[in-house]
Amino acid sequence: MNLGMHQSVSMKMEQKLAPQMIQSVKILQTNSVELEQLISQEMLINPLIEIGEEYIAEERDFSEDDLNSPKDEDYEADREVDWEREFMDDYSEEEKQWEDKPQEQDNYYDGPDLAVPDPDLVFERTPVRGKLLSDLLLEQLKFEDVDADVFAAAHYLINSLDDDGYLSFNAEDFKDLPAEKMALPPKPILAATELMIRNGGPTEDTPPAVIEALEVLRDFDPAGVGAFNLREGLLLQAERLSDFSPLAFEILENHFDLFLELKYAEIAKILEITEAEVKSLVQEDITRLTLSPGFLMGEKDYFMKIPEMTVELDENGAFAVRLLEGHTPKIRVSETYKQLLKDKNLSREDKRYIREKLQAADLLVQSVGQRRATMLRVMNVILQKQINFFEKGPGHLKPLILQDVADEIGIHPSTVNRATNGKFVQTQFGLMELKDFFSSSVSQDDGTEISAELAKNAIKDLIAGEDKAKPLSDQKIVDLLAERDVQLARRTVAKYREQMGVFPSRIRKKL
Repeated sequence: MNLGMHQSVSMKMEQKLAPQMIQSVKILQTNSVELEQLISQEMLINPLIEIGEEYIAEERDFSEDDLNSPKDEDYEADREVDWEREFMDDYSEEEKQWEDKPQEQDNYYDGPDLAVPDPDLVFERTPVRGKLLSDLLLEQLKFEDVDADVFAAAHYLINSLDDDGYLSFNAEDFKDLPAEKMALPPKPILAATELMIRNGGPTEDTPPAVIEALEVLRDFDPAGVGAFNLREGLLLQAERLSDFSPLAFEILENHFDLFLELKYAEIAKILEITEAEVKSLVQEDITRLTLSPGFLMGEKDYFMKIPEMTVELDENGAFAVRLLEGHTPKIRVSETYKQLLKDKNLSREDKRYIREKLQAADLLVQSVGQRRATMLRVMNVILQKQINFFEKGPGHLKPLILQDVADEIGIHPSTVNRATNGKFVQTQFGLMELKDFFSSSVSQDDGTEISAELAKNAIKDLIAGEDKAKPLSDQKIVDLLAERDVQLARRTVAKYREQMGVFPSRIRKKL
Protein backbone atom coordinates (compact mmCIF):
# COMPACT_ATOMS: atom_id res chain seq x y z
CA MET A 1 0.00 0.00 0.00
CA ASN A 2 1.49 3.32 -1.13
CA LEU A 3 1.12 5.98 1.60
CA GLY A 4 3.05 8.68 -0.24
CA MET A 5 1.77 12.05 -1.41
CA HIS A 6 -0.22 12.19 -4.65
CA GLN A 7 -1.80 14.86 -6.81
CA SER A 8 -5.34 14.45 -8.05
CA VAL A 9 -7.98 16.52 -9.82
CA SER A 10 -11.59 16.54 -8.68
CA MET A 11 -14.74 18.54 -9.36
CA LYS A 12 -17.26 19.60 -6.76
CA MET A 13 -20.04 22.14 -6.34
CA GLU A 14 -20.18 24.58 -3.43
CA GLN A 15 -22.69 27.19 -2.37
CA LYS A 16 -21.22 30.48 -1.23
CA LEU A 17 -22.98 33.49 0.22
CA ALA A 18 -21.70 36.94 -0.65
CA PRO A 19 -20.97 39.16 2.41
CA GLN A 20 -23.85 41.44 1.42
CA MET A 21 -26.37 38.62 1.49
CA ILE A 22 -24.97 37.22 4.75
CA GLN A 23 -25.66 40.52 6.51
CA SER A 24 -29.14 40.84 4.97
CA VAL A 25 -30.04 37.33 6.15
CA LYS A 26 -28.58 38.04 9.59
CA ILE A 27 -30.64 41.22 10.01
CA LEU A 28 -33.82 39.58 8.76
CA GLN A 29 -33.69 36.90 11.46
CA THR A 30 -33.06 39.29 14.37
CA ASN A 31 -35.81 40.33 16.75
CA SER A 32 -36.26 44.00 17.68
CA VAL A 33 -33.93 43.86 20.71
CA GLU A 34 -31.18 42.10 18.76
CA LEU A 35 -31.55 44.60 15.92
CA GLU A 36 -30.99 47.51 18.30
CA GLN A 37 -27.83 45.84 19.58
CA LEU A 38 -26.60 45.07 16.07
CA ILE A 39 -27.07 48.68 14.95
CA SER A 40 -25.28 49.95 18.06
CA GLN A 41 -22.30 47.69 17.33
CA GLU A 42 -22.20 48.76 13.67
CA MET A 43 -22.17 52.41 14.73
CA LEU A 44 -19.15 51.70 16.92
CA ILE A 45 -17.03 50.68 13.92
CA ASN A 46 -18.64 52.68 11.10
CA PRO A 47 -18.63 56.50 11.41
CA LEU A 48 -20.91 56.88 8.38
CA ILE A 49 -23.92 55.43 10.23
CA GLU A 50 -25.86 58.09 12.10
CA ILE A 51 -28.93 58.14 14.31
CA GLY A 52 -31.60 60.56 13.10
CA GLU A 53 -32.22 63.69 15.16
CA GLU A 54 -36.00 64.00 15.07
CA TYR A 55 -38.34 61.52 16.68
CA ILE A 56 -41.96 61.12 15.66
CA ALA A 57 -43.70 58.18 17.26
CA GLU A 58 -46.44 56.92 14.99
CA GLU A 59 -48.07 53.90 13.46
CA ARG A 60 -48.14 53.58 9.70
CA ASP A 61 -50.64 51.82 7.48
CA PHE A 62 -49.29 49.74 4.64
CA SER A 63 -51.44 48.77 1.71
CA GLU A 64 -50.56 46.12 -0.87
CA ASP A 65 -49.33 48.88 -3.19
CA ASP A 66 -46.94 50.11 -0.51
CA LEU A 67 -45.50 46.65 -0.09
CA ASN A 68 -44.96 46.15 -3.80
CA SER A 69 -43.34 49.55 -4.39
CA PRO A 70 -39.57 49.78 -4.00
CA LYS A 71 -39.72 52.94 -1.85
CA ASP A 72 -42.17 55.24 -0.11
CA GLU A 73 -42.06 58.85 1.00
CA ASP A 74 -40.85 57.97 4.49
CA TYR A 75 -38.15 55.54 3.54
CA GLU A 76 -36.06 56.64 0.61
CA ALA A 77 -33.80 53.61 0.53
CA ASP A 78 -36.34 50.79 0.81
CA ARG A 79 -35.08 49.08 -2.32
CA GLU A 80 -36.02 45.48 -2.94
CA VAL A 81 -33.30 42.95 -2.19
CA ASP A 82 -33.48 39.76 -4.20
CA TRP A 83 -33.56 37.16 -1.46
CA GLU A 84 -33.48 34.34 -4.00
CA ARG A 85 -29.92 35.39 -4.87
CA GLU A 86 -28.71 34.25 -1.47
CA PHE A 87 -27.33 31.11 -3.09
CA MET A 88 -25.51 32.97 -5.88
CA ASP A 89 -21.80 33.55 -5.60
CA ASP A 90 -21.17 36.18 -8.29
CA TYR A 91 -21.65 39.76 -7.18
CA SER A 92 -18.71 41.24 -9.06
CA GLU A 93 -20.84 43.36 -11.40
CA GLU A 94 -22.86 44.77 -8.53
CA GLU A 95 -19.75 45.55 -6.53
CA LYS A 96 -18.23 47.43 -9.47
CA GLN A 97 -21.10 49.94 -9.35
CA TRP A 98 -20.07 51.26 -5.94
CA GLU A 99 -17.41 53.53 -7.42
CA ASP A 100 -20.02 56.05 -8.60
CA LYS A 101 -23.14 55.06 -6.67
CA PRO A 102 -22.31 56.28 -3.12
CA GLN A 103 -21.95 59.97 -3.95
CA GLU A 104 -25.40 60.14 -5.50
CA GLN A 105 -27.50 58.30 -2.95
CA ASP A 106 -29.13 59.75 0.14
CA ASN A 107 -30.16 56.72 2.11
CA TYR A 108 -32.25 57.25 5.21
CA TYR A 109 -34.26 54.90 7.37
CA ASP A 110 -36.91 56.87 9.20
CA GLY A 111 -37.52 54.63 12.17
CA PRO A 112 -37.81 56.01 15.70
CA ASP A 113 -34.92 57.29 17.76
CA LEU A 114 -33.30 54.55 19.84
CA ALA A 115 -32.78 56.85 22.80
CA VAL A 116 -36.29 58.29 23.05
CA PRO A 117 -39.13 56.14 24.43
CA ASP A 118 -42.58 56.35 22.90
CA PRO A 119 -45.20 57.10 25.59
CA ASP A 120 -48.10 56.46 23.22
CA LEU A 121 -47.32 52.88 22.34
CA VAL A 122 -49.83 50.67 24.12
CA PHE A 123 -49.29 46.97 23.76
CA GLU A 124 -48.70 43.91 25.83
CA ARG A 125 -45.11 43.69 27.05
CA THR A 126 -44.70 40.12 28.17
CA PRO A 127 -41.51 39.11 29.97
CA VAL A 128 -40.81 35.42 29.54
CA ARG A 129 -40.67 33.73 32.91
CA GLY A 130 -37.22 32.21 32.72
CA LYS A 131 -33.95 32.58 34.56
CA LEU A 132 -32.63 36.12 34.79
CA LEU A 133 -28.95 36.94 34.50
CA SER A 134 -28.78 37.40 38.27
CA ASP A 135 -30.28 33.93 38.81
CA LEU A 136 -27.66 32.33 36.57
CA LEU A 137 -24.82 34.15 38.32
CA LEU A 138 -26.14 33.29 41.78
CA GLU A 139 -26.22 29.62 40.80
CA GLN A 140 -22.52 29.84 39.94
CA LEU A 141 -21.83 31.65 43.22
CA LYS A 142 -23.25 28.71 45.18
CA PHE A 143 -20.34 26.54 44.07
CA GLU A 144 -17.63 29.01 45.12
CA ASP A 145 -15.65 28.12 48.24
CA VAL A 146 -15.31 31.61 49.74
CA ASP A 147 -15.77 33.08 53.20
CA ALA A 148 -18.97 34.79 54.33
CA ASP A 149 -17.86 38.36 53.59
CA VAL A 150 -16.75 37.55 50.05
CA PHE A 151 -19.98 35.66 49.44
CA ALA A 152 -22.09 38.57 50.76
CA ALA A 153 -20.19 41.12 48.68
CA ALA A 154 -20.44 38.98 45.52
CA HIS A 155 -24.17 38.50 46.12
CA TYR A 156 -24.56 42.28 46.47
CA LEU A 157 -22.58 42.91 43.27
CA ILE A 158 -24.70 40.46 41.28
CA ASN A 159 -27.90 42.19 42.39
CA SER A 160 -26.36 45.55 41.44
CA LEU A 161 -25.72 44.65 37.78
CA ASP A 162 -27.71 46.50 35.15
CA ASP A 163 -29.44 44.74 32.25
CA ASP A 164 -26.23 44.73 30.20
CA GLY A 165 -24.16 43.16 32.96
CA TYR A 166 -22.31 46.31 34.08
CA LEU A 167 -21.77 47.75 37.56
CA SER A 168 -22.79 51.24 36.50
CA PHE A 169 -23.58 54.20 38.76
CA ASN A 170 -24.63 57.61 37.49
CA ALA A 171 -24.80 60.21 40.25
CA GLU A 172 -27.07 62.40 38.10
CA ASP A 173 -29.78 59.76 38.28
CA PHE A 174 -29.83 59.95 42.09
CA LYS A 175 -29.21 63.63 42.77
CA ASP A 176 -32.90 64.36 43.46
CA LEU A 177 -33.36 61.46 45.86
CA PRO A 178 -33.62 62.23 49.61
CA ALA A 179 -30.56 61.53 51.74
CA GLU A 180 -32.12 58.49 53.40
CA LYS A 181 -32.51 56.84 50.00
CA MET A 182 -28.81 57.27 49.33
CA ALA A 183 -27.69 55.91 52.69
CA LEU A 184 -25.20 53.04 52.62
CA PRO A 185 -26.23 49.55 53.75
CA PRO A 186 -25.79 49.08 57.53
CA LYS A 187 -23.57 46.00 57.16
CA PRO A 188 -19.92 47.17 56.76
CA ILE A 189 -18.99 44.71 53.97
CA LEU A 190 -22.05 45.73 51.93
CA ALA A 191 -21.39 49.43 52.58
CA ALA A 192 -17.86 49.00 51.26
CA THR A 193 -19.21 47.16 48.21
CA GLU A 194 -21.69 49.95 47.48
CA LEU A 195 -18.92 52.55 47.82
CA MET A 196 -16.81 50.67 45.27
CA ILE A 197 -19.72 50.73 42.82
CA ARG A 198 -20.29 54.46 43.36
CA ASN A 199 -16.57 55.15 42.92
CA GLY A 200 -16.54 53.26 39.63
CA GLY A 201 -14.01 50.70 40.82
CA PRO A 202 -11.82 49.67 43.73
CA THR A 203 -9.76 52.24 45.62
CA GLU A 204 -6.96 51.85 48.15
CA ASP A 205 -9.61 51.86 50.88
CA THR A 206 -11.60 49.00 49.37
CA PRO A 207 -11.44 45.89 51.65
CA PRO A 208 -9.69 42.83 50.19
CA ALA A 209 -12.89 40.79 50.59
CA VAL A 210 -14.75 43.17 48.25
CA ILE A 211 -11.97 43.05 45.66
CA GLU A 212 -11.96 39.26 45.84
CA ALA A 213 -15.74 39.24 45.39
CA LEU A 214 -15.35 41.38 42.26
CA GLU A 215 -12.76 38.98 40.86
CA VAL A 216 -15.02 36.01 41.61
CA LEU A 217 -17.91 37.67 39.74
CA ARG A 218 -15.73 38.46 36.73
CA ASP A 219 -14.71 34.80 36.46
CA PHE A 220 -18.33 33.78 35.95
CA ASP A 221 -20.09 33.28 32.63
CA PRO A 222 -20.91 35.17 30.52
CA ALA A 223 -17.54 36.83 30.04
CA GLY A 224 -17.59 40.58 30.58
CA VAL A 225 -20.07 40.82 33.47
CA GLY A 226 -18.97 42.88 36.45
CA ALA A 227 -17.21 45.59 34.44
CA PHE A 228 -17.56 49.23 35.45
CA ASN A 229 -17.42 50.57 31.89
CA LEU A 230 -17.35 49.49 28.27
CA ARG A 231 -13.55 49.32 28.07
CA GLU A 232 -13.35 46.95 31.04
CA GLY A 233 -16.17 44.83 29.64
CA LEU A 234 -14.42 44.39 26.30
CA LEU A 235 -11.09 43.60 27.99
CA LEU A 236 -12.71 40.99 30.25
CA GLN A 237 -14.17 39.29 27.18
CA ALA A 238 -10.90 39.47 25.26
CA GLU A 239 -9.01 37.81 28.13
CA ARG A 240 -11.25 34.74 27.77
CA LEU A 241 -10.43 34.30 24.05
CA SER A 242 -7.24 32.31 23.58
CA ASP A 243 -6.91 33.37 19.94
CA PHE A 244 -7.52 37.09 20.58
CA SER A 245 -4.74 39.16 19.01
CA PRO A 246 -2.29 40.75 21.51
CA LEU A 247 -2.24 43.88 19.33
CA ALA A 248 -6.04 44.12 19.41
CA PHE A 249 -5.87 43.73 23.19
CA GLU A 250 -3.32 46.54 23.38
CA ILE A 251 -5.63 48.79 21.34
CA LEU A 252 -8.42 48.25 23.86
CA GLU A 253 -6.17 48.52 26.88
CA ASN A 254 -3.98 51.49 25.99
CA HIS A 255 -5.58 53.27 23.04
CA PHE A 256 -9.29 52.92 23.71
CA ASP A 257 -10.09 56.61 23.24
CA LEU A 258 -8.40 56.64 19.83
CA PHE A 259 -10.32 53.48 18.94
CA LEU A 260 -13.64 55.08 19.86
CA GLU A 261 -12.76 58.11 17.75
CA LEU A 262 -11.78 55.78 14.87
CA LYS A 263 -8.32 57.34 14.66
CA TYR A 264 -6.79 54.26 13.11
CA ALA A 265 -3.92 56.18 11.54
CA GLU A 266 -2.72 57.38 14.94
CA ILE A 267 -3.07 53.89 16.41
CA ALA A 268 -1.07 52.47 13.49
CA LYS A 269 1.70 55.00 14.04
CA ILE A 270 1.92 54.19 17.77
CA LEU A 271 1.93 50.41 17.20
CA GLU A 272 4.25 50.73 14.19
CA ILE A 273 1.93 48.84 11.88
CA THR A 274 -0.12 49.88 8.85
CA GLU A 275 -3.57 51.42 9.07
CA ALA A 276 -4.91 48.45 7.09
CA GLU A 277 -3.60 46.11 9.79
CA VAL A 278 -5.36 48.16 12.46
CA LYS A 279 -8.63 47.92 10.52
CA SER A 280 -8.09 44.18 10.18
CA LEU A 281 -7.61 43.84 13.96
CA VAL A 282 -10.85 45.73 14.55
CA GLN A 283 -12.82 43.67 12.04
CA GLU A 284 -11.41 40.24 12.91
CA ASP A 285 -10.98 40.50 16.68
CA ILE A 286 -12.66 43.44 18.38
CA THR A 287 -15.99 43.04 16.57
CA ARG A 288 -16.23 39.52 18.06
CA LEU A 289 -16.87 41.17 21.43
CA THR A 290 -20.28 42.36 22.56
CA LEU A 291 -21.35 45.68 24.03
CA SER A 292 -23.88 43.95 26.26
CA PRO A 293 -22.33 40.87 27.92
CA GLY A 294 -25.45 40.45 30.06
CA PHE A 295 -27.40 39.35 26.99
CA LEU A 296 -25.04 36.47 26.23
CA MET A 297 -26.55 34.13 28.80
CA GLY A 298 -30.22 33.36 29.15
CA GLU A 299 -31.34 35.98 26.63
CA LYS A 300 -33.78 33.56 25.05
CA ASP A 301 -35.32 33.05 28.49
CA TYR A 302 -35.91 36.58 29.63
CA PHE A 303 -36.02 39.00 26.71
CA MET A 304 -39.11 41.18 26.40
CA LYS A 305 -41.65 40.02 23.86
CA ILE A 306 -42.00 43.29 21.98
CA PRO A 307 -44.52 43.40 19.11
CA GLU A 308 -43.31 45.02 15.92
CA MET A 309 -46.74 44.92 14.26
CA THR A 310 -50.38 45.00 15.24
CA VAL A 311 -53.53 43.76 13.54
CA GLU A 312 -56.56 46.00 14.06
CA LEU A 313 -59.82 46.96 12.40
CA ASP A 314 -59.38 49.93 10.07
CA GLU A 315 -61.90 52.68 9.38
CA ASN A 316 -63.66 50.44 6.85
CA GLY A 317 -64.16 47.65 9.38
CA ALA A 318 -61.54 45.36 7.79
CA PHE A 319 -58.50 43.94 9.54
CA ALA A 320 -55.24 45.62 8.59
CA VAL A 321 -51.58 45.17 9.55
CA ARG A 322 -49.85 48.17 11.10
CA LEU A 323 -46.16 48.55 11.72
CA LEU A 324 -45.34 49.72 15.23
CA GLU A 325 -42.49 52.23 14.89
CA GLY A 326 -41.36 52.21 18.48
CA HIS A 327 -38.12 50.30 18.85
CA THR A 328 -36.00 50.26 15.72
CA PRO A 329 -33.58 53.22 15.69
CA LYS A 330 -33.74 55.43 12.64
CA ILE A 331 -30.43 55.31 10.84
CA ARG A 332 -29.03 57.17 7.90
CA VAL A 333 -25.83 57.51 5.93
CA SER A 334 -23.75 60.54 6.92
CA GLU A 335 -24.08 63.34 4.39
CA THR A 336 -20.83 64.89 5.64
CA TYR A 337 -18.74 61.92 4.58
CA LYS A 338 -20.50 61.77 1.22
CA GLN A 339 -19.47 65.34 0.53
CA LEU A 340 -15.89 64.50 1.53
CA LEU A 341 -15.68 62.17 -1.48
CA LYS A 342 -15.96 65.24 -3.71
CA ASP A 343 -12.94 66.86 -2.06
CA LYS A 344 -10.11 66.77 -4.59
CA ASN A 345 -7.53 67.13 -1.82
CA LEU A 346 -8.61 63.89 -0.13
CA SER A 347 -6.09 61.10 -0.50
CA ARG A 348 -6.85 57.99 -2.51
CA GLU A 349 -6.59 55.85 0.63
CA ASP A 350 -9.06 58.04 2.53
CA LYS A 351 -11.50 57.92 -0.38
CA ARG A 352 -11.21 54.14 -0.51
CA TYR A 353 -11.90 53.92 3.23
CA ILE A 354 -14.99 56.17 2.98
CA ARG A 355 -16.31 54.19 0.02
CA GLU A 356 -15.91 50.94 1.95
CA LYS A 357 -17.75 52.33 4.97
CA LEU A 358 -20.34 53.93 2.72
CA GLN A 359 -21.05 50.61 1.07
CA ALA A 360 -21.43 48.94 4.48
CA ALA A 361 -23.69 51.74 5.78
CA ASP A 362 -25.86 51.68 2.68
CA LEU A 363 -26.19 47.92 2.92
CA LEU A 364 -27.27 48.19 6.56
CA VAL A 365 -29.92 50.80 5.71
CA GLN A 366 -31.22 48.66 2.85
CA SER A 367 -31.24 45.50 4.97
CA VAL A 368 -33.18 47.13 7.82
CA GLY A 369 -35.73 48.46 5.34
CA GLN A 370 -35.99 45.11 3.57
CA ARG A 371 -36.48 43.38 6.91
CA ARG A 372 -39.46 45.61 7.61
CA ALA A 373 -40.95 45.12 4.14
CA THR A 374 -40.51 41.34 4.24
CA MET A 375 -42.13 41.07 7.68
CA LEU A 376 -45.10 43.12 6.51
CA ARG A 377 -45.56 41.08 3.36
CA VAL A 378 -45.44 37.85 5.36
CA MET A 379 -47.86 39.17 8.00
CA ASN A 380 -50.33 40.35 5.35
CA VAL A 381 -50.40 36.85 3.84
CA ILE A 382 -50.86 35.36 7.33
CA LEU A 383 -53.76 37.74 7.91
CA GLN A 384 -55.33 36.67 4.64
CA LYS A 385 -54.83 32.95 5.30
CA GLN A 386 -55.81 33.03 8.98
CA ILE A 387 -58.65 35.57 8.83
CA ASN A 388 -60.87 33.23 10.86
CA PHE A 389 -58.44 33.48 13.76
CA PHE A 390 -58.61 37.28 13.82
CA GLU A 391 -62.40 37.27 13.48
CA LYS A 392 -63.31 34.38 15.79
CA GLY A 393 -60.35 33.55 18.01
CA PRO A 394 -57.53 31.02 18.63
CA GLY A 395 -59.74 28.00 18.09
CA HIS A 396 -60.07 28.81 14.39
CA LEU A 397 -56.53 28.50 13.09
CA LYS A 398 -56.32 26.80 9.70
CA PRO A 399 -53.53 24.53 8.49
CA LEU A 400 -50.70 26.71 7.21
CA ILE A 401 -47.09 25.91 6.39
CA LEU A 402 -44.12 28.07 5.45
CA GLN A 403 -44.33 26.94 1.83
CA ASP A 404 -47.87 28.34 1.51
CA VAL A 405 -46.73 31.84 2.46
CA ALA A 406 -43.52 31.54 0.43
CA ASP A 407 -45.49 30.63 -2.71
CA GLU A 408 -47.88 33.54 -2.19
CA ILE A 409 -45.07 36.10 -1.90
CA GLY A 410 -42.59 34.44 -4.24
CA ILE A 411 -39.71 33.90 -1.82
CA HIS A 412 -37.96 30.88 -0.31
CA PRO A 413 -39.53 29.14 2.74
CA SER A 414 -36.29 29.70 4.68
CA THR A 415 -36.81 33.44 4.24
CA VAL A 416 -40.33 33.12 5.66
CA ASN A 417 -38.90 31.20 8.60
CA ARG A 418 -36.36 33.95 9.33
CA ALA A 419 -39.04 36.64 9.02
CA THR A 420 -41.36 34.92 11.52
CA ASN A 421 -39.05 33.47 14.15
CA GLY A 422 -38.83 35.77 17.18
CA LYS A 423 -41.15 38.41 15.65
CA PHE A 424 -44.35 39.29 17.54
CA VAL A 425 -47.67 40.84 16.54
CA GLN A 426 -50.30 42.33 18.85
CA THR A 427 -53.81 40.98 18.24
CA GLN A 428 -57.11 41.38 20.04
CA PHE A 429 -56.50 37.91 21.48
CA GLY A 430 -53.08 38.77 22.90
CA LEU A 431 -49.47 38.77 21.81
CA MET A 432 -48.61 36.17 19.16
CA GLU A 433 -45.31 35.10 17.66
CA LEU A 434 -45.64 34.96 13.89
CA LYS A 435 -44.51 31.33 13.76
CA ASP A 436 -47.49 30.40 15.98
CA PHE A 437 -49.80 31.00 13.01
CA PHE A 438 -48.24 28.02 11.23
CA SER A 439 -49.59 24.56 11.87
CA SER A 440 -49.57 21.27 9.99
CA SER A 441 -52.83 19.79 8.79
CA VAL A 442 -54.66 16.68 9.94
CA SER A 443 -56.73 14.70 7.43
CA GLN A 444 -60.23 13.79 8.64
CA ASP A 445 -62.34 10.79 7.71
CA ASP A 446 -64.46 12.87 5.32
CA GLY A 447 -61.40 14.01 3.36
CA THR A 448 -61.26 17.54 4.80
CA GLU A 449 -58.30 18.92 6.73
CA ILE A 450 -58.03 20.81 10.00
CA SER A 451 -55.13 22.49 11.77
CA ALA A 452 -53.09 20.26 14.07
CA GLU A 453 -53.06 23.13 16.56
CA LEU A 454 -56.85 23.28 16.48
CA ALA A 455 -57.03 19.54 17.12
CA LYS A 456 -54.61 19.80 20.06
CA ASN A 457 -56.58 22.68 21.58
CA ALA A 458 -59.80 20.66 21.31
CA ILE A 459 -58.16 17.67 23.04
CA LYS A 460 -56.73 19.95 25.72
CA ASP A 461 -60.18 21.50 26.39
CA LEU A 462 -61.81 18.09 26.78
CA ILE A 463 -59.15 16.83 29.18
CA ALA A 464 -59.26 20.05 31.22
CA GLY A 465 -63.01 19.62 31.74
CA GLU A 466 -63.03 15.89 32.43
CA ASP A 467 -64.13 14.26 35.68
CA LYS A 468 -60.87 13.64 37.53
CA ALA A 469 -62.35 10.48 39.09
CA LYS A 470 -63.23 9.15 35.63
CA PRO A 471 -60.74 10.62 33.13
CA LEU A 472 -61.47 10.36 29.43
CA SER A 473 -59.90 7.51 27.48
CA ASP A 474 -58.44 8.20 24.04
CA GLN A 475 -61.43 6.52 22.38
CA LYS A 476 -63.85 8.62 24.43
CA ILE A 477 -62.00 11.75 23.32
CA VAL A 478 -62.36 10.59 19.70
CA ASP A 479 -66.13 10.25 20.20
CA LEU A 480 -66.48 13.68 21.85
CA LEU A 481 -64.40 15.32 19.11
CA ALA A 482 -66.69 13.78 16.51
CA GLU A 483 -69.59 15.62 18.14
CA ARG A 484 -67.64 18.83 17.43
CA ASP A 485 -67.19 17.80 13.78
CA VAL A 486 -63.53 16.99 14.39
CA GLN A 487 -62.79 13.54 12.98
CA LEU A 488 -59.57 12.04 14.35
CA ALA A 489 -58.26 8.52 14.64
CA ARG A 490 -57.56 7.18 18.13
CA ARG A 491 -53.82 6.85 17.39
CA THR A 492 -53.77 10.54 16.34
CA VAL A 493 -55.39 11.55 19.63
CA ALA A 494 -52.82 9.49 21.51
CA LYS A 495 -49.95 11.08 19.58
CA TYR A 496 -51.14 14.64 20.25
CA ARG A 497 -51.81 13.84 23.89
CA GLU A 498 -48.24 12.60 24.29
CA GLN A 499 -46.86 15.68 22.50
CA MET A 500 -48.68 17.89 24.99
CA GLY A 501 -47.24 15.92 27.91
CA VAL A 502 -50.62 14.53 29.07
CA PHE A 503 -50.62 11.10 30.72
CA PRO A 504 -52.97 8.27 29.66
CA SER A 505 -56.32 8.07 31.45
CA ARG A 506 -55.26 5.21 33.73
CA ILE A 507 -52.38 7.30 35.10
CA ARG A 508 -54.42 10.53 35.30
CA LYS A 509 -56.93 8.65 37.45
CA LYS A 510 -54.21 7.68 39.95
CA LEU A 511 -52.92 11.26 40.03
